[in-house]
Amino acid sequence: MMHASGQVPAKNGAAFTAQLIGMYETAVGSWSRPFLALMAFACIWGTTITVLDGYARVIGVCQQHIRSLPEDPASSAFAVWVLIQATLGLVLILFFRSEMLVLLKFAMISAFCTTPLLAWLNYRLMTGPFVPSAKRFGPLMRLWSLAGLVFLFGFLALFLVWLFSAQS
Repeated sequence: MMHASGQVPAKNGAAFTAQLIGMYETAVGSWSRPFLALMAFACIWGTTITVLDGYARVIGVCQQHIRSLPEDPASSAFAVWVLIQATLGLVLILFFRSEMLVLLKFAMISAFCTTPLLAWLNYRLMTGPFVPSAKRFGPLMRLWSLAGLVFLFGFLALFLVWLFSAQS
């Protein structure tokens, strides 16, 4: 939407957000500005809480499995990982505060590169000894999962080719 409008994306995060809300306001009407700002905040807040909670829980359980400890939902690892993630996230935001487009590019590259790896780890989990054999993937789901992995790794390869050819 932004590229089609001819606008150059602002480098500053607040200015970029204002640009984005302004474009939607132009398309929908000025009455929508408060609603759009609230929606943008709710999306960012919800995503932040989801990521902090989800990653901390998963990393905590992974630590327990790696250390062969019994699962403890009240483990202090959750709080530690939430703090680590929040701190690293804040450091990233502060580091890129005047370069919003560089931050978005970093996030895009990180997402494209980690998604196939996380999918492979999930496949290994669902076909390995951590899941009771009665709940593991059946033959059709294994095939479907492998097809998804081929797609994700193929898409990653195309993305990397595009990324490095665009920089040349």
